[in-house]
Amino acid sequence: MTKKTVSIQLKEPVTFQVNAKKGMSDKELLELAQKEFIKKIKENFPAFTWSVTDGEALDFETTFQGQLVKTKSEGKYGVVCGKKTGRKFPLDVRLENGQLMQYKPIALEKVEDETIINSFMKDSANDMEVMGFLGETGYLVNNGKIEPIVFGNSTKTTYPVYVISGDAKSTYYSLKAPHLKMIFPTKKQAEENLKLLKK
Repeated sequence: MTKKTVSIQLKEPVTFQVNAKKGMSDKELLELAQKEFIKKIKENFPAFTWSVTDGEALDFETTFQGQLVKTKSEGKYGVVCGKKTGRKFPLDVRLENGQLMQYKPIALEKVEDETIINSFMKDSANDMEVMGFLGETGYLVNNGKIEPIVFGNSTKTTYPVYVISGDAKSTYYSLKAPHLKMIFPTKKQAEENLKLLKK
C-alpha cells in the first residue's frame, strides 16, 4: 500500500444560511456553520478541482515560515519564506539555488533532516551585505548562538526573520534596521563576529 495525497479545491465559495440564536459567540456560530456546510455538500457537492500526488504533501494550515521543504517534481531543497491566502500558489519558497518561487502546498514535502541546512545555506549564501529581502538567507548572531534564518516580507520599519528548521514550529524575530548588522551571509562570518563579541 502506498500513500497518496489528494487535494480538493472548491471552484466557488459555498454560501448558506444558519439559524443563529441571539448572543451566540463567533465560535458557536462557526460550529453551527460547519454542520450546515457538511449537510449541504452531502446533498449537492459543489464544483471543484482536484489533484493527486504520491506520498505525503504539506497543507497550508500546518506549513510554517522557516520550514525546510523539498519540491516533489525536481527534488530541490528549499525553505518557506512567505505564506499568503487567496493566491493560486500561496507559498513563497527560497530554493537551494537561490531562486524565489511560488508553490501550492501539495507540490512540496516537509524535510525533517536538519543536516541539509548547512549545505543549503552554503550554496545559497554569498559574501554580499544582508539587505533583508524576501527569501534572503543568512546567519543571525543572537544571545551567544548562531541561527540560520530566512527573511519574510519586510515593511519600511521591520524585518521579520524565521529560524530555518525541520521542526513543526516556527521561531520568529521582528527586527529593526540596526539589528541587520547581527545577520551575516555566511556561517564563517557569523562565527568570526561571535568570537569578537566573546572577547
